[in-house]
Amino acid sequence: GHGKETGSMTINEDRLGDGCYHVFLDVGANVGVHGRFLLEPQQYPDAIVAYSLFGKYFDLPRDSRNICVFAFEPNPIHKERLLHVQNVYQDVVGLRYHAILAGAGISNEPLMFYRQDNGKQNDW
Repeated sequence: GHGKETGSMTINEDRLGDGCYHVFLDVGANVGVHGRFLLEPQQYPDAIVAYSLFGKYFDLPRDSRNICVFAFEPNPIHKERLLHVQNVYQDVVGLRYHAILAGAGISNEPLMFYRQDNGKQNDW
């Protein structure tokens, strides 16, 4: 971890990305499927485009234990699903998948999140 000095004492702070050989940032993750394509390609044999793209940038054959996925998604409608995916990967499968329930941008200001689906919950 990284140390932070407080007077004469150093406190080690673990960071989510510590020990990651590869990092995948899924910005606008929706329900987090792209991270799943990367971690478990065998579960998605029809995801040919994703498999081809990930094959260019991540080791093949790949060891998913060397990959950390950070799935950024501000839409609260996807919170429950993303947290479920995170918990299964971390607690059951032992892989590093982190749901970041926030948007990514250059400002740390709160923003209004608008939905324009007329109640259909079509959040694509």
